[in-house]
Amino acid sequence: VFFAAINCWHPGSECRSEYPKIQSYPVLILYPVRGTGVPYKGITTAPYMMRFIESYLFPLTRISNRQELGELLIHNELVFLAYFNFSGLPNSPGYQEFYRASVKALEKDPNREVKFAIVTSASVATQEFNVEQFPSASLFLWNESLIYPADRLWTSENILTWMQSSVHRVSVWLQPPGLKSSTLAPYLHAGPVLFLFTPRNPLHPSNYNYKLLQEVALEYYNCDDLWWTSTLIEYLKNERHHSEAHHREKTRKCSQVISENSDNIIPLSVSIQKWVNDSCCHKIFMNKCLLCKNNGESVCNIPQDHLHEICSQRDVFKVIDDREDFDKNFCCNDSPDTKKYLSSMLTGENDPLSAENLRKKTVKEDCRLFLMGNQYQAPVFPGFSDEKVKLTASACAHNKSLTFVAIDSLNYFHFAEALGIDLLKTQNKTAVVILDSFQESQYIMSEQLTRDSLVKFINDFVNGTLNRQLRSDSTRRFARDFQPVAECDKRRVNEICIPELTTETFLGTVMNPSKDVVVFYHSPYCAFCGAVAYVYLTVAQYLSRMSNLLFVRIDGDNNDLPWEYSMNRYPAILFFPAK
Repeated sequence: VFFAAINCWHPGSECRSEYPKIQSYPVLILYPVRGTGVPYKGITTAPYMMRFIESYLFPLTRISNRQELGELLIHNELVFLAYFNFSGLPNSPGYQEFYRASVKALEKDPNREVKFAIVTSASVATQEFNVEQFPSASLFLWNESLIYPADRLWTSENILTWMQSSVHRVSVWLQPPGLKSSTLAPYLHAGPVLFLFTPRNPLHPSNYNYKLLQEVALEYYNCDDLWWTSTLIEYLKNERHHSEAHHREKTRKCSQVISENSDNIIPLSVSIQKWVNDSCCHKIFMNKCLLCKNNGESVCNIPQDHLHEICSQRDVFKVIDDREDFDKNFCCNDSPDTKKYLSSMLTGENDPLSAENLRKKTVKEDCRLFLMGNQYQAPVFPGFSDEKVKLTASACAHNKSLTFVAIDSLNYFHFAEALGIDLLKTQNKTAVVILDSFQESQYIMSEQLTRDSLVKFINDFVNGTLNRQLRSDSTRRFARDFQPVAECDKRRVNEICIPELTTETFLGTVMNPSKDVVVFYHSPYCAFCGAVAYVYLTVAQYLSRMSNLLFVRIDGDNNDLPWEYSMNRYPAILFFPAK
């Protein structure tokens, strides 16, 4: 992969003429040797970009039985499997179209959430998957498998469109682009959403907190007690129980693989003879006359005019095993023009391109990325629990079903901050919150993330026993548009200063039994609030000598208050008398 940077800002440049509507930079595009480029729309950090490139270089995974399919479904929520009677690219209809679809899918799925897999043997497809028509494809979901329509044209566009329209999940990773978008809107409009904020490591094959979320979500939506869904839940539970031990073991093995000295693989020098026009073999087809024999004499001693007659009846493709026989019949072996060359016909042991060495190289590269992932972000495991709490909530038993969403807390901590969560103060930068946009309420799980605590949190929400979490402006530290409000300096008695309240200070201020309090509700998104604020400040100055009267203000959008004190429009002014 070659990395290049192009200045696309210059108005007269070829790049600007090719992409005239670029709204923001940088724009990242991966161009193949042939074909159009694939834009990268993921997180612009090295680990995520490495995962994208890896997915592009190896877009398909070959499997040969149902057990391998099950392993793919454990590590990938969705698997799109195609079946081919593969006998080379020209003779395998549909393969190239499926390959293009897998590459093009990276535009909307840069982290490869949907795994593209293939079965290349017709016999395996028939015996293991009961498939007899080629090409064909199946989309394996959490509760069903869908078959690509046989009457639909097999093109990359049709394949991708059908797959994207057929996908439905019980849980999903979301990556808001950072601009105005509707990434979150469809989920919030559908009903309450459970958000899991947890560190995501794109260099590791699994995120253990997310696997717990997926396990509970499958149990929540498995209304019909489907066999495959129940089996998948058991697989995820078993993986969760052994996740720490498996991670430690893989770290140990990968450290051992990386420490091994594998740089001693060198090309093998093979001595071959230079066949020139004046040699005895220059007129023999494929220069295979070395296998011709004439009464035990070397073929080089045969007169050239009789050579064809002697070799015509011989098997010139026979492989010689005996070294003595090889030396005796190797054409012109004693020629003074003989030279030694490096040959591409290498033995498997010292050939870096042999199957075994390529396998070792793949394992080593996988270990290198795995250990690099440990340095990027240490793995986070769910806490231990007795798992005695039963999930009584179900998607089929209530009108409002929960949607399960995971967000990378390393890159989107400001989203958690907007919900009143300071991830820097939480364990492992992990938090769980349920947001109900219709009720304008959010509920934060206060306990450590375990299977029991998550199940209990969901049960309590469905039963209506959770207390609404009130957000406060005092927890906002990383929002881009946030400016901390300076406190009033009481020593400057000649200046008018209106205190800014937060959720924590609101009730204690307005319920002061010795003072009448006037509260000005405003919002950073209210344009008219600025004009009214000037009038409010003027009135506060006129009445500043009244010691029993206090003028304050509060950002109603970023400070949640009890319902009886909340406003549904801005600006608004409320008067709270002392008695």
